[in-house]
Amino acid sequence: PVGAKLTDWGQIARGHYEPPEGCPSGSWQQIVFELSGAVAGVQFDRFGAVWFRGVEILRTTTPEPSPKGIVWKVVKDLTEYASLFEEPGDVAVVIPSVITSTYTGVLNINITLSFFGAKDGSSTPEITTKPPQVLPLRNVSEVASPFANLTVPSAVGQVNMVKIPGNIMEAHLDLYASGHECEEFWYTNLISSTGPQSCAGGAYRELNVYVDGHLAGAQHPFPVLYTGGVNPLLWRPLTGILSFDIPAYRFDLTPFLAWLIDGQAHNITLSVVGNYKGNWFLDGVLILHEAPQGVSGGSVEILPADPRVSEETSQNQSKTLVVQKMQNTAAFHVRGSLLLGSGQQLTSEIEGHLTASSVNRFEGADSQETTGRFLSVLTSYRNGAQSRSTISNYPLEVKDFS
Repeated sequence: PVGAKLTDWGQIARGHYEPPEGCPSGSWQQIVFELSGAVAGVQFDRFGAVWFRGVEILRTTTPEPSPKGIVWKVVKDLTEYASLFEEPGDVAVVIPSVITSTYTGVLNINITLSFFGAKDGSSTPEITTKPPQVLPLRNVSEVASPFANLTVPSAVGQVNMVKIPGNIMEAHLDLYASGHECEEFWYTNLISSTGPQSCAGGAYRELNVYVDGHLAGAQHPFPVLYTGGVNPLLWRPLTGILSFDIPAYRFDLTPFLAWLIDGQAHNITLSVVGNYKGNWFLDGVLILHEAPQGVSGGSVEILPADPRVSEETSQNQSKTLVVQKMQNTAAFHVRGSLLLGSGQQLTSEIEGHLTASSVNRFEGADSQETTGRFLSVLTSYRNGAQSRSTISNYPLEVKDFS
């Protein structure tokens, strides 16, 4: 639905989508999104996103090209977002870029959607399970500067007032999040700023989701290295992990539904712990599953959890060596219940535990080493049985010698 040449910082490329003829939505087995790009000359790595009907469907960065030119492709399964594509709508692509006598690389971007039904020669009945509703927390696809409306420049959160339909029995939030400027390498940041060019806030970050002021979810962001990061030669021809398709972080909001479906507007706030003066672009997408016979009531219970423990210290070990250490633990626990129109009682529970530690060694102005480990475990339960567990567990080792 989109083919564009991106040459300007404020450019928004748009395309229109119509549901595929001869392939009714009830027969869709899979929906595949594909972005293909080409660029030649000199250009920085650029960040960007794609929205459809106001819902973000891709957070991305671009590669730094060679003079002769390069091509790349991103393929993503959007089957879970199927309800979005049942109606016509507009696609918006924003990848801020500039063209000058020095930076000559024009980004050529093409986007397609492919719909797959039954295998050739077979007969498959139409899918009877209704796909979930997919709604944006805030629709920025029609504004002049989408990223300006998503920017979170400090620890103060992004407030979203939303109304959720009254017949929802399960809810998730997909949070698209990426750090830029002083937050691109947040895991190497000093505790406090030592000058106008230094980044601060310490070396710990945590993505938080609040519902009406109560912590509903927390995860560590993955340290995505863009193709200009550390040393651009590291990412030719292979790019950094997740840099072309930065996946959304999923949070289970089902325990809060008894509050959220009361017909009133509720506050869903997105924030980043430790964000000092860099930029995080946060964009939330709600995934809502309907109860076939509606919901007649319910309750929410905020359960005790271990208190947050956060410690970050910095010590001058010599005239040129500074050693900074970080340790952090956090937890949350929420239980909810819903009385469905069928008479069934549905209980849901989400429990999260996060731990992190790191050591940064800064020697002089040209040497920096980071080692650490980040672990977050989110476990969801339905009627007492574990239904989903999200585990992010990664070591971190970065050495930068200029």
